[in-house]
Amino acid sequence: GDEYFLLRFFKTLKCFRCLWILSAKDSVAFALGVVERVGTNFLLVLAAELFVLYCNALLATKFIGGAAEFATDTIVREQYGDLTKSLSTLFQLCTFQMTWSESVGHVLREGSSYVTTYAWVVHVECILVFAYLWFVVVMGGVFKALQDEKRAEEEAEGARRQQSVDKAMRDFLKKNAGRLHGDEYLSDDDGAANGARAKGDSLGELKKEPEFYEASL
Repeated sequence: GDEYFLLRFFKTLKCFRCLWILSAKDSVAFALGVVERVGTNFLLVLAAELFVLYCNALLATKFIGGAAEFATDTIVREQYGDLTKSLSTLFQLCTFQMTWSESVGHVLREGSSYVTTYAWVVHVECILVFAYLWFVVVMGGVFKALQDEKRAEEEAEGARRQQSVDKAMRDFLKKNAGRLHGDEYLSDDDGAANGARAKGDSLGELKKEPEFYEASL
């Protein structure tokens, strides 16, 4: 989770650092590349990007301020994971990558040699970041799928084991039903109490036998 926030922050710094050193003409070319690539959805994408950064800043603050609380807060952790997987993958790995490539193209065509060299360096760095992000997303998805499969197998094995234990216990109790219900103390009310007590004693004696212990394993 926190590596996504750090890489997203790194990517944003790259964008602003590039705009900071560009001249007015180069900045306009960069902005035109963004608008041309995204079109009328530019404001929507920008708002979504800022929303993702804002949410991750809040969550990172929570994580840094109270790591133990964050680790035990399953709701926040699940929301953070869903937010990272959906919005980060959609807007940052796809949209920003396309807009960045298009904007670099404008800078390379219209910028000076110094800006062109710097743009290439930043572009290569961002490609490496995107490649790492895709690796994290893909491997994270594969790892999660393997974990889900392992968890499902463990749950199925536990259910089968519980069924076999229940069956063994039923067979054992059925086999010893005569010892449990063969008491002859149920003739009157006092006898009923004695019979219930005798029944409990019989069950307690059965629980002490090795066969009962083996059936309960």
